[in-house]
Amino acid sequence: MMKISATNERHEGPASEISWFDTYINIAEEDLPAPENVTAFLRNTSLVVHIPMKHAYEHYVIYVRPEYSEQYWKYEAINVTETQETIVIQHFPLDKNDSYRMKISGLKHGRESRSSREFALTVEPGVIIRKF
Repeated sequence: MMKISATNERHEGPASEISWFDTYINIAEEDLPAPENVTAFLRNTSLVVHIPMKHAYEHYVIYVRPEYSEQYWKYEAINVTETQETIVIQHFPLDKNDSYRMKISGLKHGRESRSSREFALTVEPGVIIRKF
């Protein structure tokens, strides 16, 4: 049960009505496996991530790092439907002249799964990258 109120410095203010919500018991015992069979590549200024149909998660956390660094950049993809096979993050700020590594995890009941194995991000076949 939860009751919320917003008060001023004299603790005056109306309280909300009581709201009931479900809690998850023994969720710590539930194994949240890493996403499997995920592929990703760079297409122009977008990151395209392919996930298998009927995947287990509604939200994903994508970690990307330059090959020369151990520091990850974190991106969240939310409300990914069960039939959705592709996540596209547009205007992805990567320099296509550098090499990058990626891993992905899923979110369920507010908990993050184990991460997938890290893999190299590639440039979409057929896309011409001009080096200046």
